[in-house]
Amino acid sequence: ADESGLPGVSMTAIAARLGFTTMSLYRYVRAKEDLMVLLAEHGIGLPPAAIAEADDWREGLRRWHAAVRDVYRAHPWLLDLPVDGAPMTPNNLAWLEAALGVLARTPLPPADRLSAAILLSGQVRWEATIARGYAQLSGPEAREERGRAEAFVYGRLAGPDDYPVLAETVRSGGLGDEESTFRFGLDRILDGLEQHMHRSAAEPAATTGNEQGSGPHESRNGFPVTGSQEEPGRSGPSLPGRA
Repeated sequence: ADESGLPGVSMTAIAARLGFTTMSLYRYVRAKEDLMVLLAEHGIGLPPAAIAEADDWREGLRRWHAAVRDVYRAHPWLLDLPVDGAPMTPNNLAWLEAALGVLARTPLPPADRLSAAILLSGQVRWEATIARGYAQLSGPEAREERGRAEAFVYGRLAGPDDYPVLAETVRSGGLGDEESTFRFGLDRILDGLEQHMHRSAAEPAATTGNEQGSGPHESRNGFPVTGSQEEPGRSGPSLPGRA
């Protein structure tokens, strides 16, 4: 799969690589679908211990995010596997456990921790998909040609008459490289989680304060309480099928 992607993976090819006949391989793997499960399990591996060793939850999630990016970078064919349900293989569960372990240090309730892990998983999968697209431009000449095409479109065709806001964004240098865009996305996710933690910690304490007629105080989680926030209920989301 690392050499030719998923299209090059077949029972015949795997059997030949291992020195077996195709039929003998069926003694160990019943169908190609089972082979794909084993292939993915081997590809994602186990999360590094450095994730759990981070000093705080933000750094822990950054390390988790970077480790998943490294897996996709090493095995880009993982992005071609469908996300068809909750993770059910040991290594997939280990990655989910690693993220939840970091989030267990926060005041978020378990359901919110799971949602946060899914949110971060989707972000890193999107980043890896975009990065793979750029990486598939074969050689510096192809990348230079793509750069010239983008410069022409954004510099001449996307003019202020037809696209005034976009043109101003381009003129002000708003179109950065993809890595700066990725960093922005990750930072905003972490910022949003932190704000949600403050709101979640404030809700029960603020209710108690209102009942007692007291003003703002500090919750047991150490977050300052200034009022209550109502959040609509939601059911538990489905999990991604891959790391």
